[in-house]
Amino acid sequence: MVGDVKIVDFNSYSVDDLVQMMNFKNYLTVLSTSQLCEYCLDPGFYGEVIDSANIMLDCEDTFFLLDSSYPEKVYEVIQNCRFRFQDSNFTEVSNEVLLGLNSLSNIDIISKNSKLFHYREWQEEMRKFSFCSHEEFVVANSNDILVYHMFSENESFGLARGDVVSSLNYFCSVYPRFFDDSSFYQRTISYLDSFVDVSFYKRRGKFYQYAKEAKDSIQKLKGLK
Repeated sequence: MVGDVKIVDFNSYSVDDLVQMMNFKNYLTVLSTSQLCEYCLDPGFYGEVIDSANIMLDCEDTFFLLDSSYPEKVYEVIQNCRFRFQDSNFTEVSNEVLLGLNSLSNIDIISKNSKLFHYREWQEEMRKFSFCSHEEFVVANSNDILVYHMFSENESFGLARGDVVSSLNYFCSVYPRFFDDSSFYQRTISYLDSFVDVSFYKRRGKFYQYAKEAKDSIQKLKGLK
C-alpha cells in the first residue's frame, strides 16, 4: 500500500488474470467506446472485459481515474450488453462493476488527486522510471501488454528500449511469475544483454545502467545474483 492507493497482493490472481488485466488497460486506452462495444458483442470478449474491470476495481481502482473516458466506456459497454446476454454470472459481475465504479465516482477531488499522485509514485518506483507527463504514464500502462507479448510470443512492436525496460522492471516487481516461463525469461535476458554485454566505451550511459539493473533484478528472481 502506497499512500491511499489500493494495491493488493497480485499473487492472489493467476498469470492469465494478470495478462487479461493488461489487455483491459490497453483496450480502455486505445479503443473508442464504439469499438469496445462492438467487440463486446462477442460474449467471450464481454465476459473478459467485465471480469477484468472487476479485478481492476479490486486491486488497481485508481487506474480508472487516469482518464474520465475509462469508466464511461465500461458503463456504456455494460448498458449495451447487460440485457443482451442473459447469463447470471455476467449479471452478477456487471452489477459488481457498476457498484465499484459508482463508489469511485463519488470520491472528492482532494482524495482523487491524492490517489492519482500516489498511484503514479508507486508505478514509478516499480518501473524505476520517472515520467515526464501524465500522457507518458498512461501510454506506459497501455504498452505493458505489448512488452509482455514481445517476450511471451517473440513478437515485435517497435517500442522504444526505455519503454520496454520500464515494463520489464514493472513485471519483475509486480508480476514476477511471468519469469517462471523459461522462454519468457531467456528472451528477456537476451534482450537486456544486447545493451549490457557491450564494449567498455558503451557502458557509460544512463541506459546501460538502467538495463543492467533490470537484468540483475530479473536474475535475482532465479537466484542467479
